[in-house]
Amino acid sequence: MLTVPDDFQRAHPSTASDVAVAIRYRASEPVLSVKVLVARPTFVFVRAGTKQLDARDGTVVTAEAGTLIAMRSGTHLMSEFRGPDVSYQSEVVSIDRSFARQAIGVPDRVIPGPAVAMMQPSEHVLGLFANLFDLWGGPASRFNKDYALREFLVAAMHDPLIRQLMFREVSDWGPSPTQRVTAITQAHFLQPLSVADLATLSAMSLSTFKRHFHEAMGKSPGIWLTQARLEHASRLLADGNQSVAQVSASCGYSDASTFIRAFRRTYSVTPLHFRKRSVQQSALTMTRTDTASHKRS
Repeated sequence: MLTVPDDFQRAHPSTASDVAVAIRYRASEPVLSVKVLVARPTFVFVRAGTKQLDARDGTVVTAEAGTLIAMRSGTHLMSEFRGPDVSYQSEVVSIDRSFARQAIGVPDRVIPGPAVAMMQPSEHVLGLFANLFDLWGGPASRFNKDYALREFLVAAMHDPLIRQLMFREVSDWGPSPTQRVTAITQAHFLQPLSVADLATLSAMSLSTFKRHFHEAMGKSPGIWLTQARLEHASRLLADGNQSVAQVSASCGYSDASTFIRAFRRTYSVTPLHFRKRSVQQSALTMTRTDTASHKRS
């Protein structure tokens, strides 16, 4: 799974400051699909071709050339680049979350907002976006670079959905490191993310994340993740409406075989057997309830 901006930055020429990374991207393949983890709030301007995003929260976005896309940190998606006649080209700006909090302020409550939003940028917004690449690639001062990034954010947030997205981005961390790791983990534990991925989303090193997590939860993140995912899986299996493969995908496992092994270690039965037993127990309970009601009547 590709992590933006870290993996992108290593693979493609970029300019960077302390608060953001700007990358010009080109894909020569007519269609390229890749799983992506967005580690920081990120904007993508589609210069040529088409980009399709299929986020795990159900959001599906198809963006033609000329579209500006905003994505929240922690968004896990399948991204497809399409260019039937020309190569896909885009410009990507990934922003440090702490800078975003300082730049736009923190609302006094958690604002609901989408994981992915898109807009047709005005010439003014597009000019501010392009200016970031010019500034960070040159000798501009830190003040001028930060001011330009703040100016772009404020202008982009005139769009209602992007405003909601960015306010949600900066409002749900909490004031302390332990609250941050708790919020990040609870928000994303059902996504197929590793402990290292969660540390990246929390803007912490792996060791720092593990330390704060243990302080908050009383156990290691690996143990907590396994327990939380399997407890959720057991509820889905008992409900009986999803296949084992669907339950596996819904609970953060990248393949069903790994899920089945983990489930069996914890519950001593396979997921299929657990579901069958749960359905039988539910039917037996309903029968007893009906019998008791009949006797009372």
